[in-house]
Amino acid sequence: MSRKLKICIVQGAFFPVPPIMGGAVEKIWYELGKRFVQMGHEVQQVSRAVPEHPRNNQIEGVQHNRVAGYDTPSNLLVLKLLDLRYTLRAMRAAKPADIIVTNTFWFPILRRHNRKGKLYVHVARFPKGQLRLYKHSARIQSVSTAVQDEAARQAPELEPIMRVVPNPVDLPTDASIHSADAQTERTLLYTGRIHPEKGLDLLLKAFVSADMPGWTLRIVGPWKTDQGGGGQGYLDRLSSIAQSGSAKVDFVEPIFDKEKLALEYEKADLFCYPSLADKGESFGVSPLEAMAHGAPAI
Repeated sequence: MSRKLKICIVQGAFFPVPPIMGGAVEKIWYELGKRFVQMGHEVQQVSRAVPEHPRNNQIEGVQHNRVAGYDTPSNLLVLKLLDLRYTLRAMRAAKPADIIVTNTFWFPILRRHNRKGKLYVHVARFPKGQLRLYKHSARIQSVSTAVQDEAARQAPELEPIMRVVPNPVDLPTDASIHSADAQTERTLLYTGRIHPEKGLDLLLKAFVSADMPGWTLRIVGPWKTDQGGGGQGYLDRLSSIAQSGSAKVDFVEPIFDKEKLALEYEKADLFCYPSLADKGESFGVSPLEAMAHGAPAI
């Protein structure tokens, strides 16, 4: 390492850190913050405050400062307004740094200079036209070539500062990787938010129509809107599809504990992630986690 850097990571308004309510991006930057400290850097994380976490504390050398955030609303306009209020608080909490990392919508728009740190923007979803307002960014990271291609199409003047850096994932030890050869009952697993953009209605229709005796489709994740899910109506629609045939489908409440989620991957024979790119999705973390635990991913 040539020199010690000060790194400030500004997380989003709707999921706390450490992650106890889900949030793939939050999980990634929570872990990366600890790795940066191990490399000798000074790291601050700004995230949503919840009763389960103190407002200010240190975790493995990372300074955590939390400000008031919100449960995820179902209305997009309300979401953006709440996100704006949170970002103004987060900007006040963020200390001057060499690099400021953020995945929020508003921070790159409101930060009009680099005097308090060069801005590194993490783009995990298909952009909706906002990138052309991010002209003060030093780097724009996309998690896949598909996302970067769309980003470059929307903001061609910023293409020179765009880079593809795929999502990272922790690799388990070989001893924890599951082998399903002796299994008589087979499991097709999905983990993630139960939301229309995830394409779960397509997965369920395909599974029901395929008529796969001995297989269970196991859907693990949050469906409530305040946790980023599609709400009761969408869950009822999926349940109706599941009951339209003889296929065995299990809906499981969300699992946010890292070790318990690892057990789901290790017990799975196949993992399916039917996410719809045209709805905003890109290359999620769940397929990487599944493959890391030995579950073939579709």
